Amino acid sequence: MFLRTESLKKRKILISILILALFLFSHSFSFAEVRIFFSPEGGIAEEIIRQIDNAQEYIDIAIYSFTYEPIAGAIIRAKNRGVKIRILMDRGQAQEKYSVYQFLLDNDIETIQDRHTGIMHNKIAIIDGRILFTGSYNWSKSAEERNQENLLEFIDEEEIIKVYQERLDYLWEFNEPQEHHLCYDDFESKEGRR
Repeated sequence: MFLRTESLKKRKILISILILALFLFSHSFSFAEVRIFFSPEGGIAEEIIRQIDNAQEYIDIAIYSFTYEPIAGAIIRAKNRGVKIRILMDRGQAQEKYSVYQFLLDNDIETIQDRHTGIMHNKIAIIDGRILFTGSYNWSKSAEERNQENLLEFIDEEEIIKVYQERLDYLWEFNEPQEHHLCYDDFESKEGRR
């Protein structure tokens, strides 16, 4: 009888521990993930292209140097699937010989330049509000094949992605070209009252 009572107590304790573990696991389980990449040849471009190819709604990008044609090709494919794309590039880098800036414009990608040359060093991409890329990695062949670079990929990290999205939205609004419409007030301020 004593052994049977001890066995029941042990079973109750074990069941209680399992129930507690399941409770704690179910309330702390998160699908969020952070992935870390390094270059050269650490699979960064491959991962960026894979995520762009899976984009469904939108892609927002702020990038200092963008010369890597395979990533530009993935952006064109996304646009052709109906994905909304906005790209902000550094003014000086956008005008460099190997920049994909003009290629993106020629393919009707909404692409603008920073107001100032050489100071927009962000490397940020947000895809569908659930994927964030950031780090030192420029979207260039040099970054992929020669440079010592890093990239962080945040997947479903809502709070972090929200902060970066707010920053991208701010940078976009700050740098978006404003059309200037000549009106009577403009003429009057330049010429004086008549």
